[in-house]
This record gives sequence, structure tokens and C-alpha cells, in this order.
Amino acid sequence: MAVVRQRELFTEQDFLGTSQFRSYFLIYHCKACFQVLAVSEDRFPQRQIDILVHEKCPSCMQELAVNLAYRTAEVPVDTQFWMHPKIKLRKNEVKYPVRFTTARSLFGLSSGITFVDTLIGGLAPDNITLIKGSKLPLLIAEKYCVRAQLPEQFGGFEGRALFIDGGNSFDIYLFTSIAREYGLDFDRALDRIIISRAFTPYELLQLVSKDAEEVFDAYHPQLFVINDIFNLFTQDVDEGEAKRILRKLGNAIRKRSQKRHVPILITSASKADYLEFLFKDYCDTMVELNDEEHQIRAKLLKHPSKPQIEIVQELNQRPYNQQLLSPLRTIING
Repeated sequence: MAVVRQRELFTEQDFLGTSQFRSYFLIYHCKACFQVLAVSEDRFPQRQIDILVHEKCPSCMQELAVNLAYRTAEVPVDTQFWMHPKIKLRKNEVKYPVRFTTARSLFGLSSGITFVDTLIGGLAPDNITLIKGSKLPLLIAEKYCVRAQLPEQFGGFEGRALFIDGGNSFDIYLFTSIAREYGLDFDRALDRIIISRAFTPYELLQLVSKDAEEVFDAYHPQLFVINDIFNLFTQDVDEGEAKRILRKLGNAIRKRSQKRHVPILITSASKADYLEFLFKDYCDTMVELNDEEHQIRAKLLKHPSKPQIEIVQELNQRPYNQQLLSPLRTIING
């Protein structure tokens, strides 16, 4: 496994001028010092991830609970599985709580919007999904929050949703309209969504890293939504400081996913390419939505098991909050 250097990741320069690559491998590494921890053709199962986050980086001794990351890279045809000799994935002291689930819940939480569910499937536990676009991600997020309240036999989680709003854009009229669509009592539906608003990046970090923990202990929400996550980072925030806070935010979201085992949905209506690039390693699934005349162009950019795909969704002339994205025709490319 000589191609793997201990102190760095694969780079494009390693592969220029060659043609002996077979596929993409996953490179697990420490974000603090870029120490390579493992090279694997397949993603590690959750049990092995849980063991890794209890370790310290063998190079810089930083906690992997906040510094573990992974990326994909093309590798030579003779590449095999490799693990740092000081990392052990077989440990008996890691305890796992017994969790029971229904067969239906294994499919995850659907949005009820055909083209979204075609792209993503269901929002699954231990999965972090980012949907970016303009006004559409908010509508989709509020639909998920309503559907999380439905009984399991109707595809829901029969539970609450925690909605942290970074864009101050939660639409109560849209939410009650969706609740009406599913025949839910308005007051009860509103009582079962917990809304917290952030007005600075620091408040957003506080809500996600600390306050959310108290909410989970008290109310046990089955869905965690962070709305318009990049909005606050584009308002008079130094780029270096924005990157620092965003890394902490990503680590906090990943820890919440690993501890609480609920789907986490993140939305972005703000255009912030450099922030999205930094954040992509924290997401398991990424979807981009583009509004065009009378249609939506939806792209699946990243998914644990699905290939990239594009869907063109034709719409009628009614506003989004009236039609609730009822499809007229769907065209799938990919």
C-alpha cells in the first residue's frame, strides 16, 4: 500500500498522466492534521464509525469525535484496504443501546413530493441531507416536518420535529396549509414542531451544539431540520471566521446524528459556493434545485448508494404554497 502517504491525502498530482485507475475509494482522515486513518473501497458501517470517534488521532492526538472526516479519491488498480496500525476497529467496550424499529421506518421519511422522493428516497436515521436552492427547500422542509407527525402506517414517525431557522423564514401559513392537506389538527401540529431562530452564526452554533441537546432530552424529536444554514455566514462575517464556525457547526451536526440517530435535513437558499464546498464532507446526501420557467431542475449531487441523476419537474401556474408541488410531468436524466 505504498501509494498511501502517512501525512497527507491523495492529490490530483499523484494521478496525472496515468490511466491505471479502477474506481473511487474512501479516504478517512483527521481534519486537524490530515493524517490518513484508513483507505476503504466501501463506506464503514456505523459500528466502526462509532469506534473511530472514540479514538484520538495517532499523529496530533486530537479527538476524532470532532475531527474525523472522509473524502473520495481515484486510486491505483492494485489498491487494497489499509488501516493505520494504531487504529483498532474491534473493541468490546463500546456499548450500543438496543433500538427497535418497524419495517416501514427502514425506508425513511418521505416528503410526499414525487421528484424529491425519487432523488433522495427517504430521509433515513444516521443520514445528513442538504437541499439547496431558492424558496423550494423551505417548502420541502416544512412538508417533512408535517409528515414526521403522521402515524407509522402512513409513512411518518409519529413524533416531533426540531426546526432551527437560520433564515428567519419559517412560514406558518404554509405549514398550516400542509397540515390541512393531511387532515391534522392545526394547534396539535404546531405544538409538535419546536422552532428556534438564530440571528448570528454564533447563535446558530450554540443552538445546534448545545441547546439542541436539551431539546432532544426533553422532547425526543424524530426529525432535525436546520433551515437556510449558510444565510448568516454571508452577512458581514469575515471569510476566515465563517469557515472556522462552519467547521465547528458541521462537527456538531455530525455528533448529533451519531448520538441521536434521527434524520437531519439541512436547507440553503443562499448562494455561498465556498461554504458549500467546505460543508460537503459533513453531508451524506446533497441535492441542488434550480427554478426555471414552469419547471424545476433537480440534481442529485451526492448520495450514499445512488448515482448522480437529474430530474426536470414541470409545474402548473399556481404558487408553490397552493399547489404543494403536485407534479404534472417528470423527466429523469441519468
